Amino acid sequence: MGESTPSPEPELRVLVRVSSAEQEHSASHPTNGNVVVMGIPLRKTLAQAHEMHPRDVVAIGEIDLDERYDVLLYGGADASRGAVRSHLAREVPRALGLTVRREERTVPINRLRPLPSAPALEPSESRPSWFVVRPGRVEARAAEILELEVFLRWQSPRPIVDETGLDARYDFVLEWDPSAGTGAVFLALHDIGLSIVPGRGPASFLVVERVP
Repeated sequence: MGESTPSPEPELRVLVRVSSAEQEHSASHPTNGNVVVMGIPLRKTLAQAHEMHPRDVVAIGEIDLDERYDVLLYGGADASRGAVRSHLAREVPRALGLTVRREERTVPINRLRPLPSAPALEPSESRPSWFVVRPGRVEARAAEILELEVFLRWQSPRPIVDETGLDARYDFVLEWDPSAGTGAVFLALHDIGLSIVPGRGPASFLVVERVP
């Protein structure tokens, strides 16, 4: 038997328009493969397309990154995630008259590090994997540290830089007083042998500005 030929990616087209929806919702057409996302903030669209955290998308000039748009992707349901991201990264800025670039900046950061002399997290043998966030509690099973990093970025005004060296999957539970602010979340990390160390260092941002 000969080797099978991979199916070609479908031809993608995108339509972007200002949305009247106050909340985000999405749907895909069962027959034509089209996907529509209603009311998605521009910040989130660009972050997902470039695989960045939304808080690390910044604008130069008068650009409202929180303005909501409807995004219709023709053929999106039948395309790979990589193809969809690449297409959105190119076509959404073009449709809105924007340029987007990655930029390294030296800024105040929060370093996620092992807590000195604390027991290290043990790799997990759990299945399946999940990362559940509730008020005052995170429960993780077979989770990557990247998932924790993304969660912490939502709590932190500074970029989070992972310096743990932990590259397996882990089980852990974090609990804190949700009325006590970000500091309580960071202190809860001590229970799993991690800590936040403020400092300055390089961080990657997605910079958005108008086409000249």
